Amino acid sequence: MSMMIRKTWAIILLAILTCSCTRQKPPVPQLNTENFLPKVRANIESALKAALANPDDAATVGKLGMLLSAHNQMAAAAQCFERARALEPKSFRWTYYLATSQTDQEKSILILQEGLQLDPGYVPARLLLADLLLAANKLDESRSEYKAVLEAKPQSPQAQYGAGRYYSFVGDTAKAATHYRKAIALFGQYGAANYALALLLRQQGKKAESEEYFRFYEQNKTTAPPLEDPLQAEIAELNAGAMAHIHRAAELEQAGKLPEAVLEHSRALEIDPKLVQAHVNLISLYGRLGQIDKAEQFYRSAITLDTKQADAYYNYGVLLFNGKELARAERQFRKTLEINPYHAQAHHNLGFLFEQKGDLVAALQEYEMACNSQAAYPLARFHAGRILAAQRNYPAAIAHFSKALQPENDRTPSYLYALAATYVRSGNRIEGARYAHLARNAAASFGQSELMASIDHDFPGLEKK
Repeated sequence: MSMMIRKTWAIILLAILTCSCTRQKPPVPQLNTENFLPKVRANIESALKAALANPDDAATVGKLGMLLSAHNQMAAAAQCFERARALEPKSFRWTYYLATSQTDQEKSILILQEGLQLDPGYVPARLLLADLLLAANKLDESRSEYKAVLEAKPQSPQAQYGAGRYYSFVGDTAKAATHYRKAIALFGQYGAANYALALLLRQQGKKAESEEYFRFYEQNKTTAPPLEDPLQAEIAELNAGAMAHIHRAAELEQAGKLPEAVLEHSRALEIDPKLVQAHVNLISLYGRLGQIDKAEQFYRSAITLDTKQADAYYNYGVLLFNGKELARAERQFRKTLEINPYHAQAHHNLGFLFEQKGDLVAALQEYEMACNSQAAYPLARFHAGRILAAQRNYPAAIAHFSKALQPENDRTPSYLYALAATYVRSGNRIEGARYAHLARNAAASFGQSELMASIDHDFPGLEKK
């Protein structure tokens, strides 16, 4: 082959490689911002102006896409992300955002698979891919992705729920139930997981247990655990809508960041001063921060905006209870129940007030109403169990203590201990010893040395088993 021919083939090969690696760059989208709220419109118009002035800067175009995605303008957002990815083909960020902005499932799968070649360790992308593969009936690939996620994040409620869905799909109901239960143990208010487990239990003929999970689902239909996804969190931060701030505040509160949660509620009220939910939530937040005057201010504003907000009265009742104003607190809990007779926490707190007065009949009735309203309410079941055990109604007490064990939390060792003691008092020492052993192991796992000492005192020799 002559030198000229070799050079020609080299040029052709280079052209082929260049074509295969160069992505088409769609233009910066044209946008109509007339229907956006003023604050949102100003933010988007500013980002659009910057992107039009710097169309070949991936960060600027991508920032416009993030802002559009934050406000559910997914088609325009995808156009921005596609251009940003073409400008920076090795960026996982733009590839991931492009995948999450797609309406076509197959396209999302392909783009996610490309993205995971750039960053195989980004667990949220792998979990999303597993979900999409399952929806596309690509079962082997889905199972592989769920397995990888669970190995990386075994404490992820979403991963456990996803694995449960996979096993339900393939007909392995035992494994499905195990994963659903793990998801609920990790996040008790997980609406979708409670619903899935309830359906599975109904299919297995376990009607009573199924009804419990259905009742809990009814109270938490849209509740889901926060997903640890830093990239999506960056998009969420750009949402200038009031409810977006409320959702972020809820996540911050769950993480124990109360001042930050207050700030998010304040931002929500800047956008919508009449957003009742923000006023209601701030009663509780300011109360927990010890700023009583502020809490009372938001209680007044909440009931002025809406006299039928049960949680406004409940949150104020908790504030009064913590301030030892028990008579006023009781009135607030009663007002809560006038509006919402199924408010489990109000029933529980009213029961506790009755118990303080020595009215155990009324207290037990309130605790049991709390359990009827919210099946998975361990503390209410524990208090009901205590009263029943004191009345020597051991079967009923054991039933309540047993149901207090899920979802698991740092109080579970105490519930196991109460169950063990009740079995012994009922004459069943074998079950008592078994649950005492479980209680000691659970206490050790939570580092509860005083409880371990109490168990060792009441059940000598147990630590040697």
